[in-house]
Amino acid sequence: MKTTFLIIALALPLVFGCEKFDDSHLWDSINDLNNRVERLEDLCDRMNANISSLQVIVQALQTNDAIKSVTSLPNGEGYTIIFVSGKLINIYNGTNGVDGKDGINGVTPVISVKKDSDGVYYWTVDGEWLIVDGHKVKAVGTDGKDGSNGQDGVDGKPGIDGTNGMDGVTPQFKIEDGYWYISYDNQSWEQLGKASGDNGLNGIDGESVFKGVCIENGYVCFILNDSESTIIKLPFVKEEALTINVEKCGTLKHLLTDEQKRSVLSLKIIGHINEDDIKVLNTQMIALMTLDVSEAFIYPSYSNKQPTYKFEINPYGTSLINRTLRTVVTPKSCTTVWFDYCANLQKIIVPSDSTTVGFNGSNFADASPKMCDNLDTLVFSEGVTYIPEKSAYFFPLVQLPQSTKTVCYDAFTSGSKSRVFKVQCNALTPPRLHIAPQYGGIYVDHFYDAYDQMKNITLYVPQESLELYKSTSGWNQFKEIIPIEK
Repeated sequence: MKTTFLIIALALPLVFGCEKFDDSHLWDSINDLNNRVERLEDLCDRMNANISSLQVIVQALQTNDAIKSVTSLPNGEGYTIIFVSGKLINIYNGTNGVDGKDGINGVTPVISVKKDSDGVYYWTVDGEWLIVDGHKVKAVGTDGKDGSNGQDGVDGKPGIDGTNGMDGVTPQFKIEDGYWYISYDNQSWEQLGKASGDNGLNGIDGESVFKGVCIENGYVCFILNDSESTIIKLPFVKEEALTINVEKCGTLKHLLTDEQKRSVLSLKIIGHINEDDIKVLNTQMIALMTLDVSEAFIYPSYSNKQPTYKFEINPYGTSLINRTLRTVVTPKSCTTVWFDYCANLQKIIVPSDSTTVGFNGSNFADASPKMCDNLDTLVFSEGVTYIPEKSAYFFPLVQLPQSTKTVCYDAFTSGSKSRVFKVQCNALTPPRLHIAPQYGGIYVDHFYDAYDQMKNITLYVPQESLELYKSTSGWNQFKEIIPIEK
């Protein structure tokens, strides 16, 4: 369009000869048109950015993430939000609308989310459900409840347009030929209403995703610009670590203030806890990411007289899925640790001076931890000398301390099951390989490798011990042996 006006402007002197022609009005119109186009394009860009941010907010609500900082963007353009998980989003204020001239006003679609009766948030456009192929479109896919066949989803199936029910759809908008278009895959586009008037451009005041952001009673409130002014609240937390001594089982809920339950990110418990206290950790500590129970004694629900050998991070199954915990330091007093139904758990740390630890006990050899797909790292702290059988096969990265003396020959495999890709052994001398006492208790010169799983694992060792590991039976079974980078 700009090119057309330029051609006309250049041709006018030829039409009127040498007469002086005042083209200022024409150029003003061209510049005004360009400004309107730029403002409308900016409106579209900010809308798409805010839609993506809204999706992250819904996901944070779903995973019990929290917000640790809210800062203003330059020139009051909006806010930068940083989550406890490390995610960052920008929320933009609306821009001034663009008025139409002599034409029917254009309309900016109102994008929002709404919780349905199933507890899931779905996208809406102008107050109506966004429908694709006859289905409402999830803002973010959900884990849902396990169906009888073990598949995730509200109805036992993966979420629509998601990966195993996890990923939702992010609608995208564009303006073309004066009309709004929407896409669900960034390939095919569906026309919506007019973005421009017949002889000009028109927008409404600001983009239509967020009406406002405020901090209230320890929460960040996102007010959506729909007809109901929907409010999504996320806890606003501090980078706070807390150590607390529980002298009597079942009293943790009384020792924590409401503010601590809401804001503590890292908690160390000393003393005596039972299932009631563990329930507090899973239900009331809404921002808790790191839990250290290395110096705690765990008691069964039926008795407070004798500590148990077993620690269950979340003993409540699908009825109470923990979505906050990222790191757990296990109790020194326990020989078995269960960590089912901790959806975002990433790291398990076995503290020094631990008793022999077998994760999930004998059952761990037969079944993977349930709903713990984000488990990434198992760390045996300095001071641990023995790595037990079947203790590490579910972790992609396993770290062994310099103090390691003995490794059970099936520590990294369990039958045909193994998720291990990297083992970092800091011991200067290759630890001896050992068969568990109940199976003979003898030393051997090989790892258990009935399914050639060791060929998929890379071993990282101290530089000065590289050749020693390469020449030691058993340790030379790894796919490759690489020095640890200092």
